[in-house]
Amino acid sequence: MHLLLSRHGIWYYRKTYLLSSGKRKEIRKSLRTRDKREAKQLAIKILVLSKCPDSARKVTSQLITQEQLPSLSVCIGNYIDANKHLWQERHQHRIEGVLSEIPSLILTKANVSTLKKKWLEGKSIATVNKCIGYCSMFYKWVESEYDGIENPFNGLKIKGHIENSRTAYTKDELNTFYTQASKLRDKGQESHFWFLMIGRYTGMRANEVCQLRVIDVDQSSNIFFVRGDMLKTKNSKRVIPVHPTLIGLGLYDFISSRENRLMEHWKASKRSYAAMPTKWYSSFRKRHNLPDYHSLRHTVGNELKSSGVPVQYCAAILGHANGSITFDRYGHEVAIQKLQSVVKFIGVTEK
Repeated sequence: MHLLLSRHGIWYYRKTYLLSSGKRKEIRKSLRTRDKREAKQLAIKILVLSKCPDSARKVTSQLITQEQLPSLSVCIGNYIDANKHLWQERHQHRIEGVLSEIPSLILTKANVSTLKKKWLEGKSIATVNKCIGYCSMFYKWVESEYDGIENPFNGLKIKGHIENSRTAYTKDELNTFYTQASKLRDKGQESHFWFLMIGRYTGMRANEVCQLRVIDVDQSSNIFFVRGDMLKTKNSKRVIPVHPTLIGLGLYDFISSRENRLMEHWKASKRSYAAMPTKWYSSFRKRHNLPDYHSLRHTVGNELKSSGVPVQYCAAILGHANGSITFDRYGHEVAIQKLQSVVKFIGVTEK
């Protein structure tokens, strides 16, 4: 019997033909059933009518179309609903944005090629690979839910490319960074100044700095609590000792002048607290030939690593997945003491 059971439990009619060139060609048609008896009956019907090609095509066409695929927008909506518990809100928004660029549910190679070229015109290779990954995961989900759909993005990622556009600040760049930051403070732009300094001496992401509230800084213990409602990953929620340099610069005086968020100067958007400050910093860094804000994290990471700080402590400070230190009720004093003992290595580049 010409039957094939797919990995999703759907029966297919399968027939192999020998071409004049000597090559074999296989035809598969979904029978749209998980019942083997029904699948046999449908396969027999196709075989009986196979002597009449026109009739056979009509029957198989009816089998294929008896369950119409939903629209692209419906599939995307169902996919998001099924998986949104796995993502942070910002990540979900990013995925939705990429999927909205797909022109139709059934894509040709030309469609995919056009989309890929469009991404390459305005995005880095690393970002394009992420876009392809988002689309590939979506189509894998569609494949598991509906028959007759193949993943057109499978294997399309650009291989062999190592993205290294973000680098740590050099000593000269840090000197420029501090000089320009001081000028901001002289102008009375305190929020701008502390947005830079907190990022420099904690390695926090821009969106994490911008979510800090007055109550997230324990001045008696000199601790930052990173616990905003728009964090990148579950490991982003963490504690970071306040660097002595920040205290010396007057961080607590600045905090006493705030009512709620430390960066209340900038309004938060629906899905990000850092949209406005990062836009400002993009212009600021270009004027002074500096790396991007995220490179401050690389600087902190490099300083900790080069100072021989154990990887689990680096991860705990930066909020990486392999961090093993948590601020819980048991042993938290030991954990914080260890972090406080290594945070002093942040800033060694300028010495």
